[in-house]
Amino acid sequence: MDFTLHVPVPTFVYKYISKIFRDPKKEFYDWRLSTHLKEGKFVYALLERSLCRYEKMKPNEIILPITIPHDMATRKGVFIPQESVDLFIGFIKQVIMDEVVLFHTGIKARQGLKEIDKVSINQYMADDKVRLLRINTKEAEKFFWQKAIVKDVLAKYDITEDEISAESVVKYLQRHSQFHYSAS
Repeated sequence: MDFTLHVPVPTFVYKYISKIFRDPKKEFYDWRLSTHLKEGKFVYALLERSLCRYEKMKPNEIILPITIPHDMATRKGVFIPQESVDLFIGFIKQVIMDEVVLFHTGIKARQGLKEIDKVSINQYMADDKVRLLRINTKEAEKFFWQKAIVKDVLAKYDITEDEISAESVVKYLQRHSQFHYSAS
């Protein structure tokens, strides 16, 4: 018998997990835990047994249902304490930020852009598309930290500006990265 664990998480974590682990042909209802990818290995490491223990979870925006297979549940347990949930949320945020850094590094090193003569950027004014700018790939690095480009990277997981803002991405990377970025 499998067990379902209901973990309160911010919406950006739910969207990331649902995008990575959903079956493209079905609606996302729960995440069946497996240790094939790094996210599953991380949650598996957080599982523990709960012997007569009650812990109040912090309220978050949405509940992430995680189905734990019977064999994992008997080996590790079916409880994740709140401090481990916080670690998981930080881990997912770090994975997303690492993807932004990887995208920026790709632009800086022109990986994936060598075949392209021009990079297209949508210019917005008050959330209305004004025009399409085409820039040389050598100039793309200067435009990376514009809000529209960071939002496009986050849009891969349907993460909106309300959940993770472009400014917070830049500030986070400036504080926690060995690289130095400037916001423009």
